[in-house]
This record gives sequence, C-alpha cells and structure tokens, in this order.
Amino acid sequence: MKKILFLMLGCFFLLCFGCSLQDQEIVETPSRPDIYWGKTWVIEERETHINLSPSEVSLEAFCLITYQGDEPVEDVRIIMASPLTKILIDDSFAETFAAVKAGDQINYALKADISSWKEKVPTGISGEKLINDFEGNSFVSVSWKTGEEEHSVQFFDYEEEHH
Repeated sequence: MKKILFLMLGCFFLLCFGCSLQDQEIVETPSRPDIYWGKTWVIEERETHINLSPSEVSLEAFCLITYQGDEPVEDVRIIMASPLTKILIDDSFAETFAAVKAGDQINYALKADISSWKEKVPTGISGEKLINDFEGNSFVSVSWKTGEEEHSVQFFDYEEEHH
C-alpha cells in the first residue's frame, strides 16, 4: 500500500511541478562564413593562371565581385591566393577600397612574378603541386569593416573550373 501511495504521490508531483511547458526560441546560427557572406559578396567571375620555371613563378588571377550588402562598408581589402601560394603572395598584392556601397562592382587583378619560389615553399612541394593548388584551390579573400565590426572571409570555388 505504501508503494502505491508513494507512486501516486510521485506522479502527482511530476505532473504538477516537474513538467512545465516553456516557449523555446529558435535561433538560426550562421552557416560557414563563405556561404553566409556569399549572398553579400557575389563573385561574378574568377580566373587563375600560373606559369612555372625552375627559378620563377608567375601568378595571374582576376575576379569580379559585386557587393550586395544592405549598408555601405569601408576598408575593403581583396586578395587572391591558394593554400600553398599564400606563402608567396604577401599583403603587397592586396587591393584596398576605402568605401563600397550596395551594387558596386570591384575588379581585382593579381600579377605576381616571384623569383626563388623553391626556397619560399615548404620542402616537398613540387611545381606540379603548386600548379594544381593555384588552379584548383584558389580563393578570394575579402575583409571589410561595418562600423566598429571587422569581417573577413575566404571564398573558395570547388564546384567550377576557374582557370
């Protein structure tokens, strides 16, 4: 009898105090930065070319970007590279724009002739790996300011050939 009484008392307390409905707020978290910002910074065109000799590497890249944001941004900095060539491409190849507003199109062109490239890349990176990396894994890096907030994102293009 005591067991049944405790069971009923336990059920009573669970029903009265233990189970309460609360409104839950659904908060969407941003996806990967390149997907999240891909609708703001639309990369219309992209091309990469690389020529390699034993002593020099010549990198050429171009992209056309349209800014589709809601508010103007400032200190926009654009550079193109790839995971392996970012060692060779320093900040001097970046292009900076003081202010960009919605609908503005930005042309970025990279032309870099780098001597002694074998000394600058890690040991084991062959010329063929460097070529495949730049032509297949290149990215557009965009950084900007919105008021006091600073943003930066790298847009890779794995779905399309862009060389």
